[in-house]
Amino acid sequence: MAEDFPPSVTATVLFLRELGSGGPESAKLDIGCTKLTAYALPDGSHIVSAQPLIPIPETEDYLVRRRKRAADDESSREARTRAANATLTLLRARAIEPGTKLKVNLDWFSANDQVALRELLTVEPEWGEITWTGEENQARAVQVSWSDEPASVNGHHHEMRTRAGLGGQAGATSAWIVGDTGLSVRELADRLAEAEVEASAADVPPAGKMG
Repeated sequence: MAEDFPPSVTATVLFLRELGSGGPESAKLDIGCTKLTAYALPDGSHIVSAQPLIPIPETEDYLVRRRKRAADDESSREARTRAANATLTLLRARAIEPGTKLKVNLDWFSANDQVALRELLTVEPEWGEITWTGEENQARAVQVSWSDEPASVNGHHHEMRTRAGLGGQAGATSAWIVGDTGLSVRELADRLAEAEVEASAADVPPAGKMG
């Protein structure tokens, strides 16, 4: 609290407030600037007013929205990376026979999204099924009805949602069931990865037995 704050102080306070955002509670600093102004009244008494400079409510709301948008963007990027990795893992391992059908799992979506998607699939059922190509390229992993060229699972997922009037959504590989396995692309890739870890662990000699 002070009568006034130089730019160096306000800049430092803003930096410290932003520094702990998005991290654990212990890393966050409850710090701000409050301007105090003293007034002498006609009756000889005095009052002091306190005006918050940092955080200003409007500014804090903006920062909260910006942090949430950044977190959402990061989550979306991570989801796209996981989707690409899951697809590429299965392609490289040749874990799915080329020509295998992948069908959309409507139960994976929210109730509101299910309504829009069911309406789309009633009229255009081809959107709910794609074909595994076996090409070792996640961008050409599946054959789709809307293009002569293969596409990615994530790409088709996005196009299907757009066609149904919905916005983008991460987690495409979790929404598509592989053939008769009952498993999604994501689940199948996870199981393959777990099996590889177990096999690798089995190949490691017990302590003291190496060499």
